[in-house]
Amino acid sequence: MPKGFGFGFKASASESTLPLGFGGMAKPAPEETHVGIVKSVAIYGDWAVGYMDTQERESLKITGSAVAHLKEGLEYALTGSMKVHPSHGQQLDVVSFEPHIQPDVQSMARFIAANFSGIGKKLAEKYLSKVKDEGGDEGLEALRLKLVNEPWTVTFESVSNRKTSFGDKNATPGDSDNPTALADSPEIPYIERMLATKFGALRELKAAAMKLLAMNLFSEAKKLKDDSRPITEVAAALLAKNPYSPMRTIPGYGFRSADAIGKAMNIPRDAPVRLTALASFLVMEECDSAGHVFVGEPQLRNRLAKTEPMISLETLIEYATDSGDLRIEEDEQGNRRIYPAKLYEAEVRLAEDLHGMLVSAKPLLRRRTYEQFRTKAIEVSQRLLGYELDEDQMKALYGIATSESRLHVVTAGPGCGKTAIMEVFSAMMSHKDWAFAAPTGKAAKVLSARVERNGYSASTLHSLLKGSPEGGFMVNRNSPLGCQILVVDEGTMPTLSLFEAATAALRPDAHLIILGDPGVDGLAGQLPSIGAGRVLSDIIRLPGVDHHHLTATKRNSGAILETVNQIRQYSLGCEDGPGVTFSHGLPPAARYFETVAAKYVERAQANGIENVVLLMSRRSGSADEPTWCTDYANARLRDLLNPHAVKIPGTASLHVNDRIVIRDNMTLGEDEDGNDIRVVNGDTGTITRFQPHNDPKRRGPQYVVIKLDDGRFIQFPGDSLKDLQHSYAATVHMAQGSEYKDVMLVMTPGQASFMNANMFLTGASRAREGLWIYGDDAELRRIAATKLPARNTTLVERVNEKLAQTLSNIDDAGAEGDRPKG
Repeated sequence: MPKGFGFGFKASASESTLPLGFGGMAKPAPEETHVGIVKSVAIYGDWAVGYMDTQERESLKITGSAVAHLKEGLEYALTGSMKVHPSHGQQLDVVSFEPHIQPDVQSMARFIAANFSGIGKKLAEKYLSKVKDEGGDEGLEALRLKLVNEPWTVTFESVSNRKTSFGDKNATPGDSDNPTALADSPEIPYIERMLATKFGALRELKAAAMKLLAMNLFSEAKKLKDDSRPITEVAAALLAKNPYSPMRTIPGYGFRSADAIGKAMNIPRDAPVRLTALASFLVMEECDSAGHVFVGEPQLRNRLAKTEPMISLETLIEYATDSGDLRIEEDEQGNRRIYPAKLYEAEVRLAEDLHGMLVSAKPLLRRRTYEQFRTKAIEVSQRLLGYELDEDQMKALYGIATSESRLHVVTAGPGCGKTAIMEVFSAMMSHKDWAFAAPTGKAAKVLSARVERNGYSASTLHSLLKGSPEGGFMVNRNSPLGCQILVVDEGTMPTLSLFEAATAALRPDAHLIILGDPGVDGLAGQLPSIGAGRVLSDIIRLPGVDHHHLTATKRNSGAILETVNQIRQYSLGCEDGPGVTFSHGLPPAARYFETVAAKYVERAQANGIENVVLLMSRRSGSADEPTWCTDYANARLRDLLNPHAVKIPGTASLHVNDRIVIRDNMTLGEDEDGNDIRVVNGDTGTITRFQPHNDPKRRGPQYVVIKLDDGRFIQFPGDSLKDLQHSYAATVHMAQGSEYKDVMLVMTPGQASFMNANMFLTGASRAREGLWIYGDDAELRRIAATKLPARNTTLVERVNEKLAQTLSNIDDAGAEGDRPKG
């Protein structure tokens, strides 16, 4: 990426506001612009601090992520808000900048030498002299403007045969039909700068989303082949004309940003492009918040009434369906179901995949009686596990081995041996090609520990399918997995879209074995996916699915098992027992957190910090104000458990030996075998050391070394440290798929969609030996009695329709064969 040009975020001249029903935006602090020469820059990850000598001959302290892109010794116009830091005094928080090139040879030569590879100051002066000789002052001014706005178009063939390029490397032009191939084009940061400067609504957009937006607009602008204007102006015109279009393809660019731009561009509130985007936004937000695949008409009508009461629902739906952003179906009673197009298509494809698994399969094992299979299973389980599988477990394995379905499910509560029987089964069926996966790194580690003695390892689904942070998977229908059997653990967690990606990656004859605890026979299970769908719960309702349910618990026992079983049945006695302790009350965190923390420290010292967890239902809150949330708990526990550790420079709170969690899906390069090194949101570990930067201007680390809980050591880039958070305390969602010796579980009141028996059961069942439950008894009983709200899906209906059609086709074929001939 070219250095010296930022893309900080500058608010527009007119204050942007959200549409009715979304609340107002806070009035931004007054902005001011300062011109001067940057004297120093110190970079801390993606944030920097520096000093500039202004035209008024004052030394100005400058801060912000944009400062990291400034070059010492060059002149800039910096725009931002002046703030007074309690410790560091007055400073300019820079939100946008551009090079300030004076119309003289010295200033222009300095800029060229600093930003073009292969060009030094003497050669730059020679080139400028030639430009002035040929075009005079007008020629120099034209060049100056080009250097400010389109420096990548400047060439130096007239004075040098050297290979030159603008920026740090000579990027290839890229393919306009493939926006991701344009990531290194020198135009991209200029388009980012333009977006941040001209469209104030993009100020809060994350850097990754801003870059994707710039790449998308650059790709579209190149297709127009408009040479009459700079590419940045063409891109700006595209976004101004329809700021809603990128919502379809740019993760992180949503309706609020698009609509603020639309308002600034005077796009009418009833314009078709806006109403189409509004419909998609309202439907998708309802689906995201409640896990729905579709919304009913009353749900959408209610959302619309709160947001845009003057807009007709019929008009809204008409525009969105005409554009293809929404799909409409009617149920048997004529009620309309309204789907986001992506979820509709994913559900249709998944239904087709599941139907194929149910109707076309060859058993994994033939010509083996149950007694023969049982004898072999006893021998293998004794060798691998040290004990015999129980009868239900052996029957489940025999059922999987001989089923004529390729879709298999094993449901059971935690500790009932779901992964243990996969260890035995993979050893018994070693002549087959296996793959193992789970939604999270910790769950994959647990599964790996089970199958590694058979020569297998498990990975996250995201890694197995080679997913990218931008969306999509490299392993797909056109490039499937090579395995004959795919085992997916923690099957309640994947969303509809991730499940569809997994089935899409299977070859036509492959078998899928799903392990999970969705709750059967009306009992509570573990948490469903955070996103849309309830796929495993739907799958076990399909006719013909090879479903086996285990009930005997092998992991937690005694009072832990009794507590978990009570919650599963929507009741709770709140009675202490061996291994389980209730607080019988939950005072405010300001008075009681130290008591919980003391128990955590005691258990961490006794069993090792990796075997202990403090679970909470809520994450967000203040790190300084005592509340029952993980933000506060992590800050306090870090101070208690790692008080004198070396601080990692450039970070607010990270230290060597801190426990952390990674909060993004990332690819960190390749290992020595050429395989991608991938981490996923939710991977946890411990920082072991950091590597200082070779560049003296960069004060933050080049990378930190993290020992992940799955056993890997990784080098995590210093520029991405914002994606690390402390993990002494964790949310119940984040802990799903993990197990610990000791669990401290804090349960606070909340809505039924969030605080319910599934949340409670998932948290309590993480414990193997000790469980401490903190909460008011009456509130705990209420949470345990609260059922998970229903989710709108039509997966079962779609598969059943396909099965019925298959049976009808078979009947028709049989009737045709029975028809008299001649």
